[in-house]
Amino acid sequence: MAIPQGFSHKEEHLPANSICKLQKSLYGLKQASRQWYAKFSSALLEEGFHQLTLDHFLFIKIKGALFIALLVYVDDIILASNNEEAMIFLKDSLNKRFKLKDLRDLRYFLGL
Repeated sequence: MAIPQGFSHKEEHLPANSICKLQKSLYGLKQASRQWYAKFSSALLEEGFHQLTLDHFLFIKIKGALFIALLVYVDDIILASNNEEAMIFLKDSLNKRFKLKDLRDLRYFLGL
C-alpha cells in the first residue's frame, strides 16, 4: 500500500508495519449507493431473478407456478408473490447477506 498523497509525517520513512486509519466509512462516500445496488442486484441474480430491461429496479423470478416480483426503490424493497413460503425463504436468504428490516404488509406505495 502506498502512502496517500498529501500525507506528512515527522519521520521521512515509516516502519514496514505501519497502518492507515480509515477516516470515512463507505456510507459517507458518493459511490456508496451504487456499490450497495451492485452487490444487492448480483445477490438477486444469484438467487435466480431476472432484471427487467425497461425498469432496472424490478426483478422477477418465475419458476413453474411460482412468481416473485421484487422492486427496489432507494433503500426500500417491495416483495410480491403468489407463494408465502417462497417469500419467507427469500427474506431469510437475503437477511443472511444484508441487514434487513421487515416492515410487514405494505400500507402505502407512491408510484412514480
